[in-house]
Amino acid sequence: MGVRGSLAMTLGIVIIVALTAAKPTPSPSPAPTPTPSPPPASSGGWSIVSSPNPDPSNNRLEGVAVVTSADAWAVGSAGSNALTEHWDGSHWSVVPTPMAPGASQEGLVSAAAVAGNDVWAVGWSSNTYGWSTLSMHWNGSQWTIVPTPNAPVGPTGPALNSVVAVASNDVWAVGGSYKALGNYPGKALLEHWDGVGWSIVQPPAGTGSWSSSSRFGAAAVSSNDVWAVGDYDSFNWNGNAWNVVFGAQSVVAASAAGATSIWAVGSYTSYDGYTYSGPFTLAYRWDGTAWRYSQSLSPTGDDTFAGVAAISSTDVWAVGSSQGFTLAEHWNGSSWSVVGTPNASPNSDRLDAVAANASNNVWAVGSYLTSGGLRLTLIEHFTG
Repeated sequence: MGVRGSLAMTLGIVIIVALTAAKPTPSPSPAPTPTPSPPPASSGGWSIVSSPNPDPSNNRLEGVAVVTSADAWAVGSAGSNALTEHWDGSHWSVVPTPMAPGASQEGLVSAAAVAGNDVWAVGWSSNTYGWSTLSMHWNGSQWTIVPTPNAPVGPTGPALNSVVAVASNDVWAVGGSYKALGNYPGKALLEHWDGVGWSIVQPPAGTGSWSSSSRFGAAAVSSNDVWAVGDYDSFNWNGNAWNVVFGAQSVVAASAAGATSIWAVGSYTSYDGYTYSGPFTLAYRWDGTAWRYSQSLSPTGDDTFAGVAAISSTDVWAVGSSQGFTLAEHWNGSSWSVVGTPNASPNSDRLDAVAANASNNVWAVGSYLTSGGLRLTLIEHFTG
């Protein structure tokens, strides 16, 4: 069973959805270009770094933020609890987190750092009555829960799927339906931290009639240039309001290296009228004028991107999975190439997020499944 299926069972949710609302005209799907071959051997500067597993059987990391070479955070869940792990330059260790009031289960999905004593992590919490948004803040000594507003978004939410920080008083968290469950409709949820509290900011007009407008990834260039991507077209914040910008559909993560180098990645399937094929990796780049499709690679024809980190216009990483193995691809300014990554298990390895503060300090996090059915954390480091 895949990650989404196992999560749905873990959360004990039965979902019946009827999609009747209108949706925007989708962009044409790019032509699939799988290049069948086995996953590449472990090479290219990536290595597995040992990471703890607090829960006996169910641990996963979904977000990562890098401050310095000796200060990084990975976030996710361990059993029914949120999980944060910290890198001090020599090893990863678990840092305790609080349980949201009234919650029976919670998880963190994304992290963003302003400084070593100013780090945000967002996600979700749930109980028998439903879902709630969740945000936690690290002040240099402990994690605390910072209240976030909730809004009805759909059957698998509200959840905050991504957080991006411009400054200590300018942080955005975006969400809707919880992205790891996938394929469930939801309404966009856009929240802003102004240094005092979180507040909901209205999504672009008309997106409420879309069959789904959930936001899964966010990227920021400045206080008046912030992007949110997810189901259907992208959103852009211009400092005053969110607006729809055509393109970058069916993506789950975003990262910005500048106003003309914003990346969004995900995956798609193709249909020839008889059968579906894929999924195939998917990448778009905003060049300052429009979203441009960027031809990424699909080594097996069963490949997905889950995270992206843009260091510069010629140095971008996208990570995910390839037929049950880890996948990393690198953009050098003109083309994508597959870079070998190690696997912790021959069963099910995946990378769900990637972040960097330099070309030789890139971290990717995810999870893997042991032969005995245990889900364990996976952290990989690229040093060049």
